[in-house]
Amino acid sequence: MDYLWAKDDTSSEYVDYFAAVKESHRDVFNEWDQLLSGNLMWLNKYEQFSKNNETSTEYLIEGHRKFSVDNWSGAMLSYNKSLCFAEPGSVNESLAYVNRSECFFKMEMYTKSFIDIKMAIKWKHSSRVTKRLKRLHDKCLKFLWLGFGIDCPMPKLSFDPDDNFPCMADVLEIRENDEFGRHIVAKCDIDAGKEVLVTNVFASGTAVGNQLCCRNCNKIEQNFVPCRKCVGTVFCYGSCSEHKAIHQLECRSFFHVIGDTTLKLPIQTTLMAIEMFPSVDHLMEFVEQTRRANRIPTSTKNSTSRYALFLNLSPFLNEERIYPAYQAYTSLMSIAQVKRLFDTERKRRFLMHLTLHHLMVIPQNSFRHERFHRDWILTDYIYDVLSLINHSCVPNVFNYSTSDEVGHCVTVRPIRKGEQIFINYLGNECKESLEYRRKALKTWDFECKCPKCVFQSSPNKLSRDDRKKITSNASWKFIAENCQKSHCKESNSDLRIRPKLKKECVNFLQKFGHLVLTPEIRFVKHCFTLH
Repeated sequence: MDYLWAKDDTSSEYVDYFAAVKESHRDVFNEWDQLLSGNLMWLNKYEQFSKNNETSTEYLIEGHRKFSVDNWSGAMLSYNKSLCFAEPGSVNESLAYVNRSECFFKMEMYTKSFIDIKMAIKWKHSSRVTKRLKRLHDKCLKFLWLGFGIDCPMPKLSFDPDDNFPCMADVLEIRENDEFGRHIVAKCDIDAGKEVLVTNVFASGTAVGNQLCCRNCNKIEQNFVPCRKCVGTVFCYGSCSEHKAIHQLECRSFFHVIGDTTLKLPIQTTLMAIEMFPSVDHLMEFVEQTRRANRIPTSTKNSTSRYALFLNLSPFLNEERIYPAYQAYTSLMSIAQVKRLFDTERKRRFLMHLTLHHLMVIPQNSFRHERFHRDWILTDYIYDVLSLINHSCVPNVFNYSTSDEVGHCVTVRPIRKGEQIFINYLGNECKESLEYRRKALKTWDFECKCPKCVFQSSPNKLSRDDRKKITSNASWKFIAENCQKSHCKESNSDLRIRPKLKKECVNFLQKFGHLVLTPEIRFVKHCFTLH
C-alpha cells in the first residue's frame, strides 16, 4: 500500500490512487457511480425527507391499530415514525408523545413514560387528553416511588481513573514492544470481578431496515425527539439531542439509506473528523502531524486526542479496501456541505487518503453488535483505548460491547502484576478448532499463543484435590444449582437471584480462576458474563 499518503513526484499533492484502480476496474466503479446517482435522484424526486402531517397521521392510525391488539413495541415504532413526519409544533407531534407514553407504561418502562408525559403536556390538549395524561402521570409516579421501571446504573471503574486515560483504571498502563505492539498490562495484582475499563465508543454505524435508532447512541425504544428537518433521524431526549453537529453535515443526504455498516462507519468517522476542526486546513495539519509522530497520544481527555489515537491504531493493509474507500469518498462528496468544504483538488485528494486510512483502521479494530428487534439491527463500534487490548482464546477480561454506546471490561480471573490484559476477538467462534481460530485471526495478522492454542490437547483435568475443593465449595454449589442451561435464563431473571449469582461467581473465580482450561472455570465464566 505504498500509495497511501503518497505524494506526486511533480507536486506536493497526494496522488489520486482511485484513477489507476478505476481504470482497471471500470465496470465496478461505473456501476457504483450509477447507483449513487440514481439513489440521489430518487431521494430528490420523491421528497423522501419532507415533513408532512398527512403521512404522520397515517402512522398515528397504524400505531393505534397495533396498540389495540397489545402490540406495544410495534405501536411505539409507528408512533415514532408519526413523530418524525409531524410538522414541527403541530398537534401530530404532541399526539405522538401522548401515545408513546402509553406504550412505555404498558411495557413497564415507567421512567420513559414519565418523560414522554412531561414532553406532551407542553401542548394544549382537549380536556379528554388532558385527563388521560393526568391519570397516566399519577400511575407512573406511584410505580416510580415503589422503585419499578428505574434504568440499570451504568458500569463504573472499580478503581480510580488513570490521570491521562480517564476511561482506564489506574491499575493498568499502556506499553509497546516488538513482540506485542501496543498493549495494556496490570500495574498491580487485580482480583476477579473488577471493572478496569469503561469507555464510550469513539464512533458507531448502524444498519437497520425498519427500526428507528438514536442517531447519536444507537439505542432503541427511547424518549426520541426528531430532527426538525428530515424524517429519518431521531435523538434520545437529553444529552444525545445536544449532539447534532455531525448530523447537520449529512441531514437529508444519501448517508441515511446506506445499509452497510462497513461503509457507514468510515463515513461516520470522517464526518466526525471534519466537524472536529474549524477548517479543512486545520484537519489536514492535524492528520499530517499525527502521522509524522506515529505514536499513541499522551492522553485521551478530549475529542482530538481520541482521534489521534484512532489514527494510530493498527491498520489492515489490503488493496481490497480501495473500492469501499471510493464508495465512502463519493458518498461523502455527495453531501453538499462536504463538497463545499473540499473545494480544491488538494483538499479532495487529502479526503481520498483520509477515507482510505479510516477504512484500513476500522476492520482491524471494530466490534460488531447484532440485535433483533422486529428486524436485525447491526451496529459496528470503534473504541480507542479498548482497541489496544490484544486477543487471547482464554482472556482474563471480558469486554461488553453493547448498544448502550459504552464498552467496559471486567476481570474474569485474578491478574498478576505485569500480566498483559487480554480480551476475546472471536466471540463464540473461540469454541471452534485450532485451525479454524488461526484462520479467523488472520484478520488481525497475528498468531495466538494462549494456553488453549499452545496446549492443543484436551482441557486440563482437575487433580483429585482440586476437584474435591471445587465440589465442596459453597459458591460452586450455588452456581451449579442456579445456573443450569435448562432453566438458567428463567430463574436468573429474578432480581433476587442475579446479584447473588454474580457475587458467588466472583468468589469462585478469585479462588479457582488460575485453572484457565478446565470445564468448570469455563462454565462459571460463562455464567458470570451472561448475567
